[in-house]
Amino acid sequence: MSKAKIKICGIKNKDHIKEIANYGAHYIGLVFHEESKRYIEPKEASYIAQAAREYHLEPVAVFTHHTASEMQKIIDLLDLKTIQLHGEKSLAEQKNLSKDIARIYAFHVHENGEFEERPSILKNFRKSRDYLLYDGMVPGSGKFFSWKDFEPIEGYDFFLAGGLTSSRVKEALHHTHPFAVDVSSGVEDAKGEKCIKKIKAFIDEVNSVYV
Repeated sequence: MSKAKIKICGIKNKDHIKEIANYGAHYIGLVFHEESKRYIEPKEASYIAQAAREYHLEPVAVFTHHTASEMQKIIDLLDLKTIQLHGEKSLAEQKNLSKDIARIYAFHVHENGEFEERPSILKNFRKSRDYLLYDGMVPGSGKFFSWKDFEPIEGYDFFLAGGLTSSRVKEALHHTHPFAVDVSSGVEDAKGEKCIKKIKAFIDEVNSVYV
């Protein structure tokens, strides 16, 4: 048994990096969906990504409706090893990216725990490199799905997202046993505004559970 890895998504403040690392996170997410309140300009994100690596955090770019060219420019600017793919366009375009980039492929799960398996994603999946991610139907909204009824695709390491908070994450871990958990709205005071106290509380709860 081991502890789940932790990803804090939607980071916009470089000053938070040291504390997030010291509390015990493993990944940070940088959102490049321009309509999101968690959106960050690529140049600013490059400073945060550099700081993250200095504290042994893995920066992850979150893409939605981006072309391969747009994604590759950000990957190169930030010197990234891992990206997260949500939108249909980015999912389709990812095949034209550098082969050594790790992908986190997002599945959007209904409230009842059901989701479309999407063989096209699994066809592109490389177990030595990639992960799945299960999120709610509206990522970043704070809405969660039924963990009791949820059954992940067997044989694939995955991140669990969707309305996780410090008060809910233990239950989610017990039901789903993910490789990692991914939180955004659950550690905010307002949409897009991270709260260090909530981040610490969330990480402490995750680290108290073996999966």
